[in-house]
Amino acid sequence: MMPWPSVTPGGSGQPQAPTGGNRAPRSRTQERRSNSLQVQTIVLQLRNLSSAVLPGSIVQLSTSSNSFNTSVTQDDLDIIGVTIGAVGSSSVGPVAIRGWALVRVAAGTTAGQHLRQSTTAGVAEGTAAQTKGSFAFTLTARDAATGLAEAIINEYGRAYYEVQLHNTDAVAAHAASAVGFTPNGSIAATDVQAAIQEVRDESTSHFLLRKTAQEDVADDALQNDDHLSFAIGASEIWDVVIQGPCTLLASADFKFTFTGPTGMTFGSECLLYSAAALDGLVTVAGTAQASAQSVLFSVQKTNLYLHAYIVNSTSAGTVNFQWAMNTDVGGVNSLLIGVTLVGHKIA
Repeated sequence: MMPWPSVTPGGSGQPQAPTGGNRAPRSRTQERRSNSLQVQTIVLQLRNLSSAVLPGSIVQLSTSSNSFNTSVTQDDLDIIGVTIGAVGSSSVGPVAIRGWALVRVAAGTTAGQHLRQSTTAGVAEGTAAQTKGSFAFTLTARDAATGLAEAIINEYGRAYYEVQLHNTDAVAAHAASAVGFTPNGSIAATDVQAAIQEVRDESTSHFLLRKTAQEDVADDALQNDDHLSFAIGASEIWDVVIQGPCTLLASADFKFTFTGPTGMTFGSECLLYSAAALDGLVTVAGTAQASAQSVLFSVQKTNLYLHAYIVNSTSAGTVNFQWAMNTDVGGVNSLLIGVTLVGHKIA
């Protein structure tokens, strides 16, 4: 996984796109929208091994290099991107694998939903709650004329997919760790030990936390979230996404930070959303003990999307997500039941 680029505090706030490889140019609509949101979209040129696809079709990685195909399996766990334009069969075309995109979605999809593969090849469907295979978050409702919705592509589905993949891997050491397996022939002790270690590594490389109760903060004093914290080992690197429903007062705004062991650093971006407007993307990099990052907005917000890339130093400890009002104006800011934190260990 490519880490989020480092951004100097007080700078432009826009990460620089990687160069080289088979990265494709973005469309004018995509360039314009990505710039307005300050969200970095990554686009690759991939060959279509299925029949022709329409713009906004969701696709999965093929077993052949630099290629994709469409899926007809609902809740498919290996969604990798969205086509920027129409791509003919056996043709090469641009596919967005991260950031903002227009996605082809089923009727009834609304803003603020999680997207997963539907029963129709290349078409996503919206769900109110995150499920395995979720790969994007809608910013707008489905446009009846085009069948498309604006969305932010993320990597929830991939994290779940990697865990699921272990359970079906036919390699001998993996098979030895499968639940309820019946071995044929002998299995060496070293195979079992290797399998146990791999299961242990898998179980600590991905996790999902969920707020089980609403949490209110009534002032501008940063406090640890009651549910969203996790252990981090020495020198580990984690990719984290916090997302879900909230009630954030326009007059109070919002601020956040991550605290952890001495020397831990992080880069982050935060997108707050409501039915009325998108607002408040902040991209920063710095120590977790530095001042909080403030997000200012003009209308009450009802959805939070926050992505962080956390790099630990040489001491193990606990990462705490902290948040509060940016300005104490009375009333409360709230994160509601169902807000999730998805963590994926990079190294």
